[in-house]
Amino acid sequence: MSVDSQVPVARALTVLTGTVCLLSPWASTPVLSATYALLLGALVVALLVVVRRPGAAVGVRPLLWLMAAAAVVGVALVGGIALVNGAGVPVLATAPVVLVLGGAAILVPGCLPRWSYAVLAVAYAVLVAAFVSTWDQPIDVEVFVRDGVAALARGESPYALTFADVYPPGESARVYGPGVVEDGRLQFGFPYLPAVLLLDLPMGLVGDPVWMHALLLGLALALGWRVASDALGRAAIVVLALAPATPLVLANYWIEPAIAGLFALTWWGMHRGRTWAVVLGLGAFFSAKQYAAYFLPALWPVLRSSGVRVVLAAGAVGVVVVGSLALMDPREFYWSVVQLQFVQPFRDDAVSLLPALQEAVGELPGWLTTVSSLTGIVVSALVAWRTRPGPTAFALCVGLGLLATVVLAKQAFVNYYSLIGAVLLLAGVGWPEDDPAQTREPSSQGSRGERGISSTR
Repeated sequence: MSVDSQVPVARALTVLTGTVCLLSPWASTPVLSATYALLLGALVVALLVVVRRPGAAVGVRPLLWLMAAAAVVGVALVGGIALVNGAGVPVLATAPVVLVLGGAAILVPGCLPRWSYAVLAVAYAVLVAAFVSTWDQPIDVEVFVRDGVAALARGESPYALTFADVYPPGESARVYGPGVVEDGRLQFGFPYLPAVLLLDLPMGLVGDPVWMHALLLGLALALGWRVASDALGRAAIVVLALAPATPLVLANYWIEPAIAGLFALTWWGMHRGRTWAVVLGLGAFFSAKQYAAYFLPALWPVLRSSGVRVVLAAGAVGVVVVGSLALMDPREFYWSVVQLQFVQPFRDDAVSLLPALQEAVGELPGWLTTVSSLTGIVVSALVAWRTRPGPTAFALCVGLGLLATVVLAKQAFVNYYSLIGAVLLLAGVGWPEDDPAQTREPSSQGSRGERGISSTR
């Protein structure tokens, strides 16, 4: 791809939406939430309507400038966030190095040296190490992960735990539902599905489990770089590596970076016909966090392109992953993973449309906060229906289904948007090899040649 070439409108919107999601939405504002909603609407329309028309393309040069600016702004925001929270000096000192290394990774197409990804990997490692090692803000997720890993190491169920409440009483009442906190202890166990916790165990035994999250996100960067075939794809990976959401989410122990790595393994396996990667990645991906239910239609493009046996095998992996810990204490597992989700309160600081809506019209009816899950499923199903089965369609079903859920959710924060951004950027990376707007039979595994592509009508 030359810098003067064009890319499909839907691909451009996908990359743009992923980039915006990664520019660290750490605070709720009506403008920010409306931006996500508008981008979601535009991208869905592009996939369902505009992308079907020949000639629906835009120039790539403005997009490349945007991605470069996003990387620079991202590193600057990371430094600013660190400075505000008292950890700025080490991060600010490394920022110029990171920018130089990150910029060196985006070279003129056709002149990309083999060591360019190594340069980007060093930039990512420097930024993450400087930020994570100096970050010291209390958050409950760190307690969940550390104590959960410790329980596994002792052979105990992480779902039968109670956790120390790290927040003062006023803040705690806003974060948790009624009856959840007693005598300074949270009356629930590990609140997520177990896949990431199991992956954290080896690193937790020798050090800090947060570095497993960093390694898994690094895996996503490496696999994405291998699939990238043009300048826009490589720029998307650079943005994912250097965006402010990346070190911020890692430093706060949120598990979304690890989930992004599991998604990337599945996506890469679909691109390269690696059945083992699809089976293991997909099984673990859907066993990592409860919001996987909102993009279940994403299984359709996997089934169509990789086959029923692959999906069934991935399901078996998921059953083993979840069952291995759920059966240790089924009652506590059900309370912590399922029932707890229904008593979580509405958060007026959520990065969604609901806080602004409540401010405008007053108290919202309870049923409105459940609309988000149905919206996510419907959007994911529409994308699965209108796109050609393959890894890009899979990514779009996941990213847009989750985005549709989050923009209407009662709780929506930077960790959700970081995963959405990673998934959508990877969708844009793989687009040239797997255009979801073309009609042809689902690609056979391992085959990468031309297969009679024709425009969809």
